[in-house]
Amino acid sequence: MRRNFIYQNLLYADDKNAWLKEPTAEDYVAAVRDIFNDAEAREIKIRNAIETARSYTWENSTDKLFALYDRLFTDFSRRRELHVYEPQAKKIDFAGEMFFNEIQRKSPSIK
Repeated sequence: MRRNFIYQNLLYADDKNAWLKEPTAEDYVAAVRDIFNDAEAREIKIRNAIETARSYTWENSTDKLFALYDRLFTDFSRRRELHVYEPQAKKIDFAGEMFFNEIQRKSPSIK
C-alpha cells in the first residue's frame, strides 16, 4: 500500500493523531469531511496531536539524543575489540585488483 510507504518514516504521525491519507484529491476531500463530520474523533485526534507535539520539545529531543550518546559510549566502552589503534589507515581494495590491472593494461600511464 502506498500510504505505508509514504508514512513509514513519520515518527510523530499516525492514525491516532493525524488524518493520514493518500496524496490524492479524493482522499483529501474524504479527510476534510471526516474532520468536519466526526466531532468526537476530531477532538481525540487533536488531543493526541498536542500530546505528541509536546513530546517533541527541544528538551525532550536533546534528552533522547544524549541518552543515545550514552548508550553508544557504554557499548563502545564494553567492546574492547573496537579499542585498537591503527597508526595508518588500512588499505582497502575498493575497485578490486583485477579491475585496476585491466585499467593499467589499457592505460599504462595510470599507476
